[in-house]
Amino acid sequence: MYPISRSRANVSLEDIIDVSVHINTSVRSISEDSSEQQENSESVSQVMQSVDLAAQETSQESQWVAGSVQNLVGICRDVPSCVESLHIEEAEIAKKS
Repeated sequence: MYPISRSRANVSLEDIIDVSVHINTSVRSISEDSSEQQENSESVSQVMQSVDLAAQETSQESQWVAGSVQNLVGICRDVPSCVESLHIEEAEIAKKS
């Protein structure tokens, strides 16, 4: 083994300490960023659940509207025959008068 001077050993220890501090700082930063990312992921998940619920509600409302439109179409189809019946009844009343 090569002898290491005391000053060289101190410099090496200081370098090791500096690197350890840098690594510790990096690990803390990564940990904080990971926590923030987890919070963001949870927020995104909640928003996605809200969007899913809104989409389901919109789908149900669209189905209700479609059913209402079909009912309205059926009523519109009946209108001409109802008007015809009224004209016939009016004509019969007019004849009796």
